[in-house]
Amino acid sequence: MKEIPSNNLPLNIEEQYAHFFKNTMVNSVYPAKVLKLKNCFVSHEGLVLKNGFLVKRCAFNLKGKADNTFYYPFWKNTIEQQLVSTYGKSLVLHKFKDKPLLLIYSKWFNYSFWITDCLLRLILAEEEGWLDKALVIYPDSWEKIPYVVQSLEAFNFDKFHLPSGEHLYSKYLIMPETREWTASFSNSQIIKIQKKMFGELEKKMIEKKFPTKIYLTRSGTEWRSIENEKEVVGLIEKFNYSPILFENLTFWEQVYVMKNTTHFIALHGAGFSNVIFMQNGSRVLELINKQYAELEYKFPFWQLCNAMNLNYFYQFCEVKNKTTKLFNYKKSSKVTLSDLLVNQNVIVDIVKLEGNLIKMEK
Repeated sequence: MKEIPSNNLPLNIEEQYAHFFKNTMVNSVYPAKVLKLKNCFVSHEGLVLKNGFLVKRCAFNLKGKADNTFYYPFWKNTIEQQLVSTYGKSLVLHKFKDKPLLLIYSKWFNYSFWITDCLLRLILAEEEGWLDKALVIYPDSWEKIPYVVQSLEAFNFDKFHLPSGEHLYSKYLIMPETREWTASFSNSQIIKIQKKMFGELEKKMIEKKFPTKIYLTRSGTEWRSIENEKEVVGLIEKFNYSPILFENLTFWEQVYVMKNTTHFIALHGAGFSNVIFMQNGSRVLELINKQYAELEYKFPFWQLCNAMNLNYFYQFCEVKNKTTKLFNYKKSSKVTLSDLLVNQNVIVDIVKLEGNLIKMEK
């Protein structure tokens, strides 16, 4: 059944920037279903071919006007993998003709996609009883990702370890759908992730004390960070915010921190997805690279905050050194302009930040 998502504009919206948000509104969302498919090819990236075509919603952004369409490049790469692994010798193809396989990931994969999509797909499969019947496709690389290993403590299932670069043929494939586009969230389904993780969190013995007003710092990185962070920290501390580095915390500590956080400030990045663990009515400020927003940013965290009933604020920031890397960009380069922009360091307007902090207190 179609859902009409919340499209509440940011609480500190400025008229000259309202079009950024209005142009990226998602007018309708179809909640993900659990598909039961036969005779499918599954690439090691989680893309699914049936009868020579990609299965709809085996990945984000395959079709539609709400985001860039990646269908053709994804299909081209996957059909080549199917042909080579089926008829050639350079790629390995595992064949499953009896035991159902369960697919919970796609080509889009990082911390943000893991907690907002992969975990939901696993939860939907669990609700329909498939964790007792199917083998979960488990890429070997996951064993080296702490947040994957730790968050999966909330589930019980059997795995098929898929080596890197190898592919699958499945006679019976269970495929919970991804959401349609990067920034489209089902309000009724996204809350299931919070409920599931909070249930497991009750079993964890976390005795550390954390502040309830936090600023997510990226001080340990040289890219996509804040150039004038000392000024930022000096200001936010006057408003009783404390800097925190998620890399120093376990997955469950991050869930615990965010469950008790009332005010959250962070630069756009995967760690921002932890807002999914905040309580209704909490306040969030996203610091955004203005040039990236002008190019292609779809404001997925604004949409996620709407789905979680959070009070969302934003602040655009200017990039640093835009006259060097950005203006010297060449279309023939393998590095896209989008990659350059999203990974640029930014400078936060301190006066504007103070104004937003005051608004967040009201």
